[in-house]
Amino acid sequence: MSGPGLANVFEFFHTVEGAPLTAAEAAIVELARADQPAAIAAAALEGEPTAGAAVDLMLTAFGAELRQVALRCMPEGGLYIAGGIAPKLRERMGTLVTSFIEGDQLMQDLISSFPLYLV
Repeated sequence: MSGPGLANVFEFFHTVEGAPLTAAEAAIVELARADQPAAIAAAALEGEPTAGAAVDLMLTAFGAELRQVALRCMPEGGLYIAGGIAPKLRERMGTLVTSFIEGDQLMQDLISSFPLYLV
């Protein structure tokens, strides 16, 4: 998960999928590429639909990847999520946690025993 990745997902939703943009989201498109991720995260937290969909998809994919890392590494001490965009999305991290824990029942108890930390 990265800021540029979030900008790419947002761009996919409004160009390829044709998701309508609100006025606030249209303003994000006009920003410099480096400034878009923070604006998308903020817009998602404010309830903007396309930004929210982009953030949720990004967090779902990230949670699924965390699940795979946990199964490979068995991090009894926990997994630490760091970076610039993750703390900005703290209020929406439920999506990530759900996709981290959900999966086949056999591994669900094991996976849910590994703590997640947001740095």
